[in-house]
Amino acid sequence: MKKLQGFPNEYLYVLPSDILRNFSFSKVIPQLYITDIGFYPNAKDHYVHRNQGTDEWILIFCTHGQGHVASKTKSFHIERGSMVLLPPHQEHTYYSSEDYPWDIFWVHFSGTLVSEYLPHDMLNKPQIIIQNRTNPKDMDMLMSQFWQMIQTFSSGFSYAAVFYASQMLGTTLAYILFQTSSVSNQLGLGNEHITKAVQYIYDHLEDKTSLNDITRELGISASYLSRIFRQTIGMSVNQFIIDIKTKQASHYLLDSTLSIEQIAHHLGYTDQYYFSRLFKQKFGISPQKYRKQKINRSKNIGTK
Repeated sequence: MKKLQGFPNEYLYVLPSDILRNFSFSKVIPQLYITDIGFYPNAKDHYVHRNQGTDEWILIFCTHGQGHVASKTKSFHIERGSMVLLPPHQEHTYYSSEDYPWDIFWVHFSGTLVSEYLPHDMLNKPQIIIQNRTNPKDMDMLMSQFWQMIQTFSSGFSYAAVFYASQMLGTTLAYILFQTSSVSNQLGLGNEHITKAVQYIYDHLEDKTSLNDITRELGISASYLSRIFRQTIGMSVNQFIIDIKTKQASHYLLDSTLSIEQIAHHLGYTDQYYFSRLFKQKFGISPQKYRKQKINRSKNIGTK
């Protein structure tokens, strides 16, 4: 027997459109807001089919069991940790597994800035997005976020409740955006190498680090790392190293009494003058002038 809702221990809240219109004075809520939200545990026989989709976006988060989601042309298997984004006005179907009924949180949402929270691939060509990269360590965090949204509405639809729930939804969507970034999808293993390369650079700020040092550590070719680094970061590995080290130097100049020579050595540069040239290329002024300029500005602020 197919069921749209009506499961034991379920939660279901629908925000009346009149309530949302009452908050039209807000500059924040119209940007991202929830229209419906719920939790269906052990949802045996759960089945939804919409020929025209809905007016809102839909987010489904499976926390237990299994199910399926389908568009006109594709079908996806859903299990614990799967997060599903369904675009509005598109036919879709989703249903629980007969043998392993799912537990799902779900939310319908809309807003003028929804596009800012969605994967870029989805904006270029709206389609079902399945995010199966949920870190097991993040499950409790994500479940807590959904529970907070649901429990917020248990006491009514006040402005504070609607505001809080919308901000919590934004946090959840930001997690999906981070996990499903186009870079991750396009580069796959390459993204892992970039993460390790960046970590190596930060771990060796005091050393004279080069592209060859990093590729030797990672066991990959210099040409491969250079290519995926430019595609992802937008600059060469060496440029990135210089950028990070000169930014770190700017903190040393403001927050320490280290000399320019000491700062250079702390960042792996044996030639103080070469370091100063790199710093000037980045900030437009020498390290000495940078320190003096910032100190004088702080003094002027303190005397006002």
